[in-house]
Amino acid sequence: MNYSANLYQARPSIKRPVIILMLLFILISTLNFGQSPTANHWFMGNGTHLDFNDGSLNVDTLSPLFCYEGTFTMSDDSGDILFVSMGLPNTPIYSNVYDANLNIMPNGDSLFASSSAIQASISVQVPGSNSQYYLFNNSSEETQYVEGITYSIIDMSLNNGLGDVDVLNKNILLPQDPETSNSEAMTIARHCNGVDYWLITEKVICDDFPYECYPNNSFQIYSITESGVAYESEYQGTGWCCGQMKFNSLGNKMYYGNILYDFDNETGQFSNPIDLNVAINTQTSLGMASFSQSGDKLYIKEVWGDLFQFDLTLQNFQNSPISISLDWPTAWSKPNGPMQLAPNGKIYLAWSDAQYATPWKFLGVINEPESIGTSCDVVLDAIPVMGYSNNQVLQSIPSFVESDLSSTGVVSGCMTSVSDLQDNFLVIYPNPVFDIIHIDGIDKHDLVGISIVDNLGRLYFENTDKPPLRFNVSDLKSGYYIVQLRLESGQIVKRSVVKY
Repeated sequence: MNYSANLYQARPSIKRPVIILMLLFILISTLNFGQSPTANHWFMGNGTHLDFNDGSLNVDTLSPLFCYEGTFTMSDDSGDILFVSMGLPNTPIYSNVYDANLNIMPNGDSLFASSSAIQASISVQVPGSNSQYYLFNNSSEETQYVEGITYSIIDMSLNNGLGDVDVLNKNILLPQDPETSNSEAMTIARHCNGVDYWLITEKVICDDFPYECYPNNSFQIYSITESGVAYESEYQGTGWCCGQMKFNSLGNKMYYGNILYDFDNETGQFSNPIDLNVAINTQTSLGMASFSQSGDKLYIKEVWGDLFQFDLTLQNFQNSPISISLDWPTAWSKPNGPMQLAPNGKIYLAWSDAQYATPWKFLGVINEPESIGTSCDVVLDAIPVMGYSNNQVLQSIPSFVESDLSSTGVVSGCMTSVSDLQDNFLVIYPNPVFDIIHIDGIDKHDLVGISIVDNLGRLYFENTDKPPLRFNVSDLKSGYYIVQLRLESGQIVKRSVVKY
């Protein structure tokens, strides 16, 4: 990449207090990373493959893969399939990982992931690696949560680029109290730094005689960084158990069990639980959930009951649920199953009749999730499915990092205090940046080198010949970068920057 025509050496004239206030204002605003194509393919357990790569929806109903509930599909930055995780219905403790050709990967069999877990699998790239992925797998109520949550590392640089499960990092149990396990609820949010992640699970307490486990709404919080997966803390929630655990696209709010929580994606701490004030039928729970792409609307559904919409822009949204009527065949019970936001902004519904007693042959959709009430347009028979007995839909739908499904791919920016900025003599602004980066707090004669790398350490720009204090980065793609400044003293100062 050649920046030589765009380099400037004029020292900015903006005074330090103004710079500090500008930078503080920008740092607490939203960072924009662009929508990720890593969620563009969905392999579902009823033989259905949804492809969102061209901006619309293409449906393939001839996939050979079968699973009752939780599944996962990972694509790369070009939207090409990397791997698929799918539970095994006849052996509900185990799952397989399939490559892009839908063949089992080397060492990709006998992973712990129940075919009956509503959020059975989820995956993120290993921070600092350009080829490795963490695959987190979950157990289920049907198997009494005996496997807990484990992770395995998939290395896409192996097996001629088709991937291989690292045999030394396979079925690694998350660190936890040996007297506990984890429920079927599991989700991931991006850290505000745009590189690391937070994994959230729900703790269950297990009795020895008879062996039985009970979800207790206590959230276990894990960090995912270059250093690995680490247990950080626990938070006692206040709601009901079971169903889907969901973040909004900003990663600063999480829904679970009829409660909406604030989440600090810099510290990993929950706060401000808000009861959504929907009466729960004792035979159901408010278990299924999805935020709209903007995060302004929240949809929750009783497992065997009604669908509710909340407009989170209202001051007292918790007191204003909108019940949305479902045009379900009257002879049947109300449908059950998860829902998931898609890259096209719609929410897809893997809803079926109670216990599959009567076949339902369609995926449903909420066509306009940002619209109020019934104008959101719920269609229960949107996509015919094939491949399973009587061609019925199953409750199998992937879980994703929700910010990857946003139209802007946003995460909340990490906050920096004015005192922190004053303590650090060197500042870079603006941040995020469109074109020109300014460096302040240093004389140009003290600066002997500048380099820009991404979060994987890949070099995008370097100048070691009289580097300027002002230079153009308009050729950089949108994303998260690290500016490394080498000083005459030998010190290397690093500053994170986001490129629009």
